[in-house]
Amino acid sequence: WIRGEKGRVRGHSGGMHSRSATTGMTGVGQDGEADRRGESGGQWQTVRELMRRLKEMEGANAKLEKQLMTAVADGYKMKLRCEQAENSLKVVSRENYVLRSEVCAPLVCFS
Repeated sequence: WIRGEKGRVRGHSGGMHSRSATTGMTGVGQDGEADRRGESGGQWQTVRELMRRLKEMEGANAKLEKQLMTAVADGYKMKLRCEQAENSLKVVSRENYVLRSEVCAPLVCFS
């Protein structure tokens, strides 16, 4: 008790300073937490809102889903096509001399 009293007295010169600093810090912390809580709450609100809207437009949603699926499928097909093209390009570059002779021979004949 006495030691605490002494400590209190000793820290009195800068007591107000340190106290205000700590309260300020805790205040900031609380505010930050509140903000974060508010943000997450807001996010959940929007998610709930979105889910509600999606349920409302179930029919449109199905259409959208189909479109998305086809888009993804098309994208996948495109990717496959690109891969195939890349592979054939690799083959072409490997057999480039063959191709060049095939393409150039008729050109030479034509000219």
